[in-house]
Amino acid sequence: MAERIERMLGAAAAVIVLAGVWGWRTLGTPKGAQVATASVPNPNLAQLAPYTSPLSDTLRAIPASRDSITPRRDPFLGQPMPRVAEEKPAEDAQPRPRNSAETWRVTTTLMAGNRRAALINDELVYVGDPLPDGSRLTTVERDHVVVTDQKGAAHTVAVAKEGNG
Repeated sequence: MAERIERMLGAAAAVIVLAGVWGWRTLGTPKGAQVATASVPNPNLAQLAPYTSPLSDTLRAIPASRDSITPRRDPFLGQPMPRVAEEKPAEDAQPRPRNSAETWRVTTTLMAGNRRAALINDELVYVGDPLPDGSRLTTVERDHVVVTDQKGAAHTVAVAKEGNG
């Protein structure tokens, strides 16, 4: 019985090979059709050579100068920005003390389960993390945060309303 199956498989394979050869030959050039023997025209590519070199503005790199800064809050800005001159106060003017609203600007609060954070001065700060001035974020609520300064004094800072700042 195994010999009979092997013979049938061999015959089926032979039929498949013959059908493939016949199909391949019939897909060739139809009888009586003329085959074009003309060569492909030479496209004069020499006239396109000036367009293959890189553009001049893509090779120019602007070195960062000593007086330039790159803002941290704009991830899409790659070139340094010129430093803006600060206005100097008058000599007889008294420096006024800054309150917590001027020191910390809270733009939004984020609360997800037990994780709470706030955007303070355009930096994401989680509860317990230090701020650049040494103070710590201690509490985050929907409309305000509590920041504890280095002396241990707690300051409540309201979230900035849209259009205020």
